[in-house]
Formats: sequence, structure tokens, C-alpha cells
Amino acid sequence: MQNEQKNSGTFEVFARNPKYVDINEQNVKDWLDIMVKHGTLRVSCVLDIASGTGTMVQSFQRKMPATWQPKWICADASEDVIQQAKDNVGQSSSQMRFIRSEADKLSSELNVSEVIDVAVCGNAIHYMTPESQLDTMKGIKNILRPGGWFCFNTTFYGNSRPEETMAFYKEKVKVAMQILKDKGVVRDKDKHKPEASSFLPIEHYTDTARNSGFDIIAVKETLVETDLQFWLDICGYYDYASGALHGFGKEDAADALQASVKRIFEKYAVGLENKFIPRLWLSVVARSSE
Repeated sequence: MQNEQKNSGTFEVFARNPKYVDINEQNVKDWLDIMVKHGTLRVSCVLDIASGTGTMVQSFQRKMPATWQPKWICADASEDVIQQAKDNVGQSSSQMRFIRSEADKLSSELNVSEVIDVAVCGNAIHYMTPESQLDTMKGIKNILRPGGWFCFNTTFYGNSRPEETMAFYKEKVKVAMQILKDKGVVRDKDKHKPEASSFLPIEHYTDTARNSGFDIIAVKETLVETDLQFWLDICGYYDYASGALHGFGKEDAADALQASVKRIFEKYAVGLENKFIPRLWLSVVARSSE
């Protein structure tokens, strides 16, 4: 049975979605394998940028070598999200430090004496403007040790939606708009699209990393079979909903998108038994130039 609970609007529900957890753990395992392959024998400190509710920390803890046990610095712009991360990963641990900071201002918030081996940005890079992405990556480069690693992933980029799935996305929005119209909900046409509505090409991300002083070590796209619950969970997240239906109130947008997805999912889903919409996830591994 699909989740029928009232939307909280936060990322936490989606962060627990099995498909979301699985792809992040796949990406993290790939990152760790690459680090080890390139001679990284130990990691002392990991910086989690736009850390959210702690998904990447938990994925690393499950996948990294047991002997590593690094310290973590978790940074996010939202105090409420930081508190949720503390609850999820353990705020009392001496290995965990939480700071409130925008991603592009993070380098000025950290003690320059801290040696950071790895920086990760899980499923958040697409929320930044291109200018902020460049500032963020340059800041990361400045605080990483020479030869340190920067790993990030996203499912909001140019290739993420296969051509054969575009009709699903168009009708999802069309039906949701009709639902809102039928309810008499008025759109604020002066509101601008969030950055997550911009699907930038892979080359944008790799070029930005290179221009920030990184060498690109690996680029990978992974197909994720997103099921109905995946879409109900992500559509219930207010930031996603406001990106898909910009100009409407977040709660109205989320409710309408979830109702829309329930109506049209079977029409566009593929697969014999377990129906899904194919979606691609981008993973990039970069290394600070020595």
C-alpha cells in the first residue's frame, strides 16, 4: 500500500525511500572503491555539504572500511534539517560536528587547520545557481588536502529523464495544473523557477569542477527503476513540488502532484510485474590537483 499520510513537506520521507537509499549506497560504494583503487588507505575527516538529514553519512558508515572511522563535518543551511540529521546519525558522537552554513560560504566557516580528506555533496548540487556551484567547488578545493576527493551526485541534469519518459513528466504537470485549477488555486506568475528546474548537462558539472582546480576521475550514470512510492514521496517534498509547479503554494503543489502521479503512473510505467519509470542518476568523482 502506498503512503497515504499527510505531507510533512520535508525531505525526510523521501530520504527513507528504498530506491533513494539504494542509489546513494551504490554511488557511495563506487566512490569508496575508486578512492581505494587510487591508493587512499585511510580517511580522517569527511565534509558533507548540504548534508540534509544524514543520508550520505549513513551510506558511508554502512559501506566504508571498518578501520577508517573518520570524523564528520555536516553542513546545511537549515537549522531544522540539521536537528533531524543529529537525530538520525547521533549528535552526541565525538566524531560528528554540525554547522549551519550555505554551501558557497562554507570554506570561510571552517578552521583552515582542519585537514579534510573527502568532501561529498549528495543530491543537492542542482539546487545551486551555476555561480554558486563554481564558488562552492572553489571553496571545497581550498579546504581539501592536496589529493583530496570531491564526490557528488544528482538526478536533476540533462540526461536524467530518458526521452521516452518525457510524456510522463509533461502529463504529471498538466494533470496537477488541472487539479489546482478545479480547486480554484491561483498561480503567482511572478515567481521564478527554482534552480532544480534547470537540467544542466553533464559537461557543465565536469567543466565547473575542472575550473575549480579538480581532476575528473570518474563520471557514471546509473538507471534507477523509480516506482510509484518513489514518486509519491518526492512529490510530497515541498522544494521539489515548487520546482515542478512554480508559482503555486508548496502544499497545494505537493498535494496536486501526488494526486496526478496516482492517476497517470500506470499509463507510463514500464515493466511486467514491478512497474517503474526509468530515471538516470549522475555520479561524479573528482580529485584535488596535487
